[in-house]
Amino acid sequence: MFSRYFPGVLSVVSATVLSSFTVPAVFLSFPQPKASAEERFVSQSIDWSRITFSTLSPVTEGGTIYGTQYGGELGYDPSRSWEAGTPIAEIIKLGDLSDTAVPSFKLGEILSVVGYDPSSVILSALPLLENLNVRQFVRAVPGLSHTPLQEVPVLHDLAQLAVERNIHSLARKTVGELLNEPKFANLSLANVDLSGYSLADIPGLVRTPLKNLPHWGNLFVWQIPGLADLPLNQIFALDSTVPMAMVDVVFGEKEARRLNTITGGYEEGFNVPCDQSSCAYLELVDVPGLPPTGMHGKQWVSGYSQEVKGGSGCLAWVNGGKEPTGRHPFGSAFKLVLTDTDEPTATAEFSLYFRFSTWCGKSPYFIGPVPLFSIREKDLIFVGY
Repeated sequence: MFSRYFPGVLSVVSATVLSSFTVPAVFLSFPQPKASAEERFVSQSIDWSRITFSTLSPVTEGGTIYGTQYGGELGYDPSRSWEAGTPIAEIIKLGDLSDTAVPSFKLGEILSVVGYDPSSVILSALPLLENLNVRQFVRAVPGLSHTPLQEVPVLHDLAQLAVERNIHSLARKTVGELLNEPKFANLSLANVDLSGYSLADIPGLVRTPLKNLPHWGNLFVWQIPGLADLPLNQIFALDSTVPMAMVDVVFGEKEARRLNTITGGYEEGFNVPCDQSSCAYLELVDVPGLPPTGMHGKQWVSGYSQEVKGGSGCLAWVNGGKEPTGRHPFGSAFKLVLTDTDEPTATAEFSLYFRFSTWCGKSPYFIGPVPLFSIREKDLIFVGY
């Protein structure tokens, strides 16, 4: 069980049993039973171009982050709570992704990739708009202040509510000129039904970078139309085909003092010994028929058995500075963690753990687990470099 907290504020998280889950076969390329060793090595990979936040399995544990008091330093409020079964797109905030390309993504670019027509996406699909007044909204959208009022239906309708003059005489004025009317400029967009307008009704909105939107860091991934359906390899720098090892034997929690490990984290390295009484792990060997890679006899320790030091900078204290032991075969975007072993069936489960990053540091990998795939003895496993 992992605690989620900022310094001095503790939240206890209840553990749940990891349910059986396997990434859909279309996303994983596993070797056929009769394939040669070389074919097995090159064929086992993950197609990240077909995996999105929305296709990932929900987390299997609940959690809470308390950190409103750090919002000024981080640029957004990192606080949130979630329950077991929550989709990861409802847990990850845009501010968590500040070290990726996400803040610079434009709404239209996202919609184009996922095949959405801006004219079919209603304005209420952007929940933050309800919290903005006209002035804030106009400042966020490039070029909108120079657009005639009559070309922006939602603002035209808001002006009818606020301006005590003939609206027809104002229709040809630019939106920027009308911001001199305080009653109009300070009017909340929530005063009209935003479901009656589309993204295409706002000139320039689809060309607006997400970071232009007020309080963008507080938005969850699911609150940006199309973002949860964007391929993960367009959000993170991910390796899809990586070095492998073979799982020789699956061991449970009764094992102790496993010292020949290949697991750990960026802060402590990836051969952190499990010097304790309970060390569930996988015994690995080199892939038969291929040149040795040093995996023979190595041990991949369960993240439920062992925690290691994680995090850096201003976020090093999050989760007590701890994260489950594991590896990063696909890169630094998330951590691959062994989360369950079952000796009788010779099977094991792997999950992803996410972190959040800001300009001043990175948290430990503690947001999860997000079940990714299951394996059995004699299967290959991603180990990375």
